[in-house]
Amino acid sequence: MNKVLENRRSMYEGVKTLLLQNQDKTTEVPAFEESMTSFTTLLGELDQLAQDFGKATAGKAENKREAEDALVAALMPICSALFTYARKQNNIELKAIADMTEYEFRRLRDTDFKTKAGIILDEAEKYAADLVPYAVNAEKVAAARTMWTTFNEAMGKRESSTSERKGVRKSMEQVFSEIDELLADEIDRHMEHLKQNYSQFCEQYFSARMVKDIGVRHRIEVPKPTPAPVPAV
Repeated sequence: MNKVLENRRSMYEGVKTLLLQNQDKTTEVPAFEESMTSFTTLLGELDQLAQDFGKATAGKAENKREAEDALVAALMPICSALFTYARKQNNIELKAIADMTEYEFRRLRDTDFKTKAGIILDEAEKYAADLVPYAVNAEKVAAARTMWTTFNEAMGKRESSTSERKGVRKSMEQVFSEIDELLADEIDRHMEHLKQNYSQFCEQYFSARMVKDIGVRHRIEVPKPTPAPVPAV
């Protein structure tokens, strides 16, 4: 949830608290109870959506990063073995495929990294027996292939969670709109009936209805002293 929406949500909570503390006054408007029930119900929906929004990608980005780290670590000795073998065999194409550094791997986008790692592993599986003298055997290549599969799965979950977050965000925006409409069209108007008898409460309510930027601390500017006039000589 972005800062603007979080500020609005904080305003809603402040209004809710104030209204609950003054139920003895709001009961003088019979329709207030129904509006308040709708308000608290919508706030409950908003709270649930906020939790769903947080859960959508919770841990998925970290899982993908861990899977990438493990795969890069497994690929580096395989690349070294392939490169050295290719050099000995004067296999220019294989040498070019295997000529990768950790930095180059990490600069790749996820989809490009997946493709490049897959190509290297294909070659490693093809030349597995020839790579034994270079400290890479079929078991190491198979382990790296498993890590490649794990990375693909983690990448897929990360992408699906992004789509999920977009869906939740759209639902949240709808609930925000419904709450704003309820406050403006019902509760604000109910409060007008209470102004005469409870002016202080109404002032507190409309003050609470103002959206405050809770993420910013404003600096108080201290006026500079006016210099004293220079006496004429």
